[in-house]
Amino acid sequence: MFFFYAPRPALHLTLQQYEDLVAKAEALLSRLVVSENYDSVNNFLTLYDAYMASPDPALHEFFQKYNPPIRPKKNTCVGLGMEVMKKLKVLEKDFPGITKSMMLVSCDENIEDLVDYATSFPGPQGFLIETEKDHVMAAIHVRIAGRPGVFLSDLGYHISRVVTVMADRCYPHTGWFTQSDEPHCRKEYMYQLNLQNTNYIEWHERETRGANVKERLSLIYVAKAYLTAVSVTEKRNLVWDLRYAFIIYSIVEPPEPDLDQIRLKCSFH
Repeated sequence: MFFFYAPRPALHLTLQQYEDLVAKAEALLSRLVVSENYDSVNNFLTLYDAYMASPDPALHEFFQKYNPPIRPKKNTCVGLGMEVMKKLKVLEKDFPGITKSMMLVSCDENIEDLVDYATSFPGPQGFLIETEKDHVMAAIHVRIAGRPGVFLSDLGYHISRVVTVMADRCYPHTGWFTQSDEPHCRKEYMYQLNLQNTNYIEWHERETRGANVKERLSLIYVAKAYLTAVSVTEKRNLVWDLRYAFIIYSIVEPPEPDLDQIRLKCSFH
């Protein structure tokens, strides 16, 4: 089960103040993206060590009770989002109210039916079907000269810039930008409020490899703060498919069927 908190208050700024906020925030984020790496391996090994030291004979039984720690320098998107919020708190003096306005928000990746997902319920807490809650990032609702928008920071995807999503899609709306451009691959991102349900931000990703272009759509729920980032997203990221392969082939001998049983017998939602 995942839970959300009441909406956080919007941060009211002039355009000049918002531009100043972005400049100061990006100075902090540019240092943070260098000093903090995405690290899920150490967290997985911590899970393994805790299980081996526990009296529980079955891994799926232990996992249901396991509370993953958030530790410095060993962060997935959850810990990185928390680090972003911690760093941005130093801007409270310059931008009063920013601490109360910032929040962690949840993201479901690889959305196949945008209209169905965005219009079925006001938010993901209404779903009876499974939602993944794959990802977490930091967000702040803003009012720039009265115009509504959202300030996003996503260190989990190594994005050192601030992404601004304006409801009217006018400046300072970020639009498409190049996240990485290498000889073999270029990645471009774009964020915009969903017109049918403004509780969601659409995250469009375009990956180009030679003549091949692959597109992906994710949805970020920004109406309320995401309270179960540790117990849902962090825990989920410990046992998703690639982690199975890594542990089986590279780290330890798998304890028979238990790795597969985690997904079958543990509830993340």
